[in-house]
Amino acid sequence: MIVMKFGGTSVQDAPSVERVVKIIHKHLPLRPVIVVSAMGKTTRRLLRAAELAASGDLTAGLDQLDELRNYHAEILQSLLTVETQPTGTRLREIENLIHDIAVSAVEARSDVDGYFGEIEPLLTGLSILRELTPRGRDRIASYGELMSSTIVTHALRRVGVNAVWLDARAFMMTDESYTRARPLLDIANPKIVEHIRPRVQAGQVPVTQGYIGSTTHGITTTLGFEGSDYTAAIIGAALDVEDIQIWTDVNGIMTADPALLPEARTVKVISFAEAKELTHFGAKVLHPKTLFPAHEKAIPVHIYNSRQPDAPGTVITTDAPPSRTPVKSIAYKKPISLVTITSHGSSPRLQFFKQVFDVLERAQLFTYLAVVSELNVVLAVDPSEAAEPLMLELKREANVSLTPDQAILCLVGEDLTQVPGLPADVFEALRDWRFNVISQGGSAHSLVLIVGANEVEKALRRLHDWLFQDSDPEVFAC
Repeated sequence: MIVMKFGGTSVQDAPSVERVVKIIHKHLPLRPVIVVSAMGKTTRRLLRAAELAASGDLTAGLDQLDELRNYHAEILQSLLTVETQPTGTRLREIENLIHDIAVSAVEARSDVDGYFGEIEPLLTGLSILRELTPRGRDRIASYGELMSSTIVTHALRRVGVNAVWLDARAFMMTDESYTRARPLLDIANPKIVEHIRPRVQAGQVPVTQGYIGSTTHGITTTLGFEGSDYTAAIIGAALDVEDIQIWTDVNGIMTADPALLPEARTVKVISFAEAKELTHFGAKVLHPKTLFPAHEKAIPVHIYNSRQPDAPGTVITTDAPPSRTPVKSIAYKKPISLVTITSHGSSPRLQFFKQVFDVLERAQLFTYLAVVSELNVVLAVDPSEAAEPLMLELKREANVSLTPDQAILCLVGEDLTQVPGLPADVFEALRDWRFNVISQGGSAHSLVLIVGANEVEKALRRLHDWLFQDSDPEVFAC
């Protein structure tokens, strides 16, 4: 058994869905369970419609909804139109096929129209209440996955696949942290097995939604944007599958962001520890939480390109081989802000550090990086985080300063602390740049430095040219 997750760009239009159907069909002997994201930018557009309605502009919200209705209707029309002409000796067989396709098309349109029929009164209610709560956002956002999974299910049935649609809210139990719900795995895992395993054993292909779940009281939740990867990993771990496949629009984990460096290469194999570092520091190919359930069960995670299904992709595994190229990839995160906290020296060192991290915990401030020295703590935080309360509270004990418009560059590889001279090589490659922070030792798998946000592309290119000029062909694809 395997899990195959298809992202929004993999199902963004009819040709994309047809490619997905072919990919699934090829993997039928492996008994796949399918997890689907919303089509294209549907989730963001649904939330935009909700925001417009809640602001009092119901007309604009309904217009946005009509655009989405037409978008999904066009995809359905293209996918479920009967093109086969009944001729020859197989006339009755072909007529039956056409009948089944026509019935499936009617059912698919009815299902999708039903979803839009549910959304309209929700928007009307928002326009009256003039409020969009986190719980309301999750309810609206869930329809993207519900519609896409419905369409993919019918597209599979059209080619004779015994696909069955399953509502993830029946088994993906979460807490009530709306928009960022945490799965309750002790409850969810048995339900996943109960709902999915018998279907697979009966020869069916379950198709379900990523991203969405439900509280134990039946209220719809979401796992946070791009949470479909996490859904796939949870399902895979619960079912003890042989492989978790993430199908997206890139060839896997790359040596750098191909949007900035088109010459970036595919990393063919990487360890879980390295991949976790990359997702933490900005690599967008996977949701950061995806790797934990898979790693715990030692299930390999493959990342493939649905537009180039024969490309090797990347495998994340517990058995990554050693490489003569120590750095596997360079991730970046921008913009970030640096908060520098310097003790007045009036408190003992350990007490000062405890005060800083106690304040962080109370403020629920997420930090990408914390560098500690004798009298200083440097924190890298998202600019959208409210750092001001932290700064005000700490000013009684320390000098606190904020440096905006910075970026993290993170070199990731296997046991970089044991690579002789790596920091010196980085300094040499970037000798024309000023660093605010360089950190090695917090993790054996990363070396982190801070540069100005406007210098990321130049610094990334220089490091990439320097570090990957002699790449190991066993680890990197050309």
